[in-house]
Amino acid sequence: MSVAEELRPRARAMAERVALAARRAGIDDDGVRQILTAYLSAMRVRDRVIEDEHQIDYLHPGRTALILIEDLGVMNAEIVAAATLLESLHDELRVDIAGDPAIDSGVSSLVERIPTPGRSGELLIEDLLVAEPEIRTIALAEWLDQVRRLHLRPTEYWEGQYALTSAVYLPIAERTDRLLAQRFNWWCRVFKDRYLRGGG
Repeated sequence: MSVAEELRPRARAMAERVALAARRAGIDDDGVRQILTAYLSAMRVRDRVIEDEHQIDYLHPGRTALILIEDLGVMNAEIVAAATLLESLHDELRVDIAGDPAIDSGVSSLVERIPTPGRSGELLIEDLLVAEPEIRTIALAEWLDQVRRLHLRPTEYWEGQYALTSAVYLPIAERTDRLLAQRFNWWCRVFKDRYLRGGG
């Protein structure tokens, strides 16, 4: 599947990187097409909303896919495709899943079942606890990419998102995947030391 003509240069390069990673992981051509179709839907929204392709949220869909494929070894194309469509922070960057005929029903169903802070509110940790492992994994990978760039966001977001990560996403990661637990533990420790204690 060629998406080159529809994407800005950095988004195109990310599409190529995701496709290559998927093929190296053993995902077949149909699966790669499914992932790229979802990725393209996510990037169309970002192209409408984000003017600068170097803005920190622009390549979030591709980075989330790479966490799943390269770090976690996920080979299920539906899971990776759903992850590219998940946006837990910015309402304006969310894909209209129901209104996008390119997204198949399996991927749509996954996205709609993923608990997010806005969707679950104070029940987020409970919703994640009872979710299927693949749902938790998508939610964790997506949030990990979000908070990895928290230091680049305005400081008024720092304490709230750190608190949410340490109180909800870290304990869920510890119940879900050892590598994700390590990544969240490291991030929480480093972010607190560098940014919340005036260390950097």
